[in-house]
Parts: sequence; C-alpha cells; structure tokens
Amino acid sequence: MKTKVKIGILLLICALLVGGFAIYHNATRIKTPENSVTLIMGDSTSSIELDSLTLIEVTGSVVNGKGEQKEVSGDGILLKEVLDKAGISEYSTLKVSSQDEYSCELTKEEVDEPEKVYILKEKNSYRLYVFGDKNSKRNVSKIAVIKAE
Repeated sequence: MKTKVKIGILLLICALLVGGFAIYHNATRIKTPENSVTLIMGDSTSSIELDSLTLIEVTGSVVNGKGEQKEVSGDGILLKEVLDKAGISEYSTLKVSSQDEYSCELTKEEVDEPEKVYILKEKNSYRLYVFGDKNSKRNVSKIAVIKAE
C-alpha cells in the first residue's frame, strides 16, 4: 500500500476517534439552564435560578495578569448567600466551573470572608469575582456549576 493511502486511513481513523470522544464528552456534561447554577455536594445535585435571588449593588477591584487594576461594579450576590440558599455549609473547597468548563477553586475561608467572593450579573450570564486576588484568573465567566468538596 502506498504511504499516502496509509496516512489518509490513519488520519480518517484519528478524526473518527476525536469526533466520538467529542460527542461522548458533550453528552456527559452537566446541562445548566440559562441564568442558573447547578450545585453539587456529594450525591446531591440541585439548581438555583440566580435571577430569582435579591441582587445588591457590588463594587470592587480586580487585578489582571499584568498587574493592572480594574474597577468592577454591577448587580450581584455574595457566593456565600447562594450556598446558604442551597443548604451547603459543610465543605472545605469549592470548584466553580463555567459553561465551557473553565474552573477555579476557592476555600471555605475565602467564601466566608466578607465582601470577597461575589457572583455578578452580566448581559446573559453570571460571573464569579474574587476581589483581592493578585491575578484575576479565578474570575470565572458564565458560571454553570459549583461543586462543594
């Protein structure tokens, strides 16, 4: 068999494998309704519609990877209040993930710290802000899932 044919067959097999894995991955992702967040603790899963919560005016500053400070303001809610509403109080860490599965981790101490960790409403989604971080990598946009461990 010619080398070009072998390479073509190999590429076709690789494309089919990648496509299969992509379909499987998409089918196993947690589906969270728009403007809601799915909360997971152990075997328990619940969902809270964030638009139904009372939002307050939030202001703070974040620092990007270049060290530049940016002021943030908008309507939001303390992450601790969302967890309280869901009945989640016993955990050591939280993993907050976006719709595209970008995630960050927070400790219970950080979440319990007054005026540090907020969820702010954006145009069609919500974004996690961790005020006081030296780098805004934990400011997860389009949050979808919060897993308590």
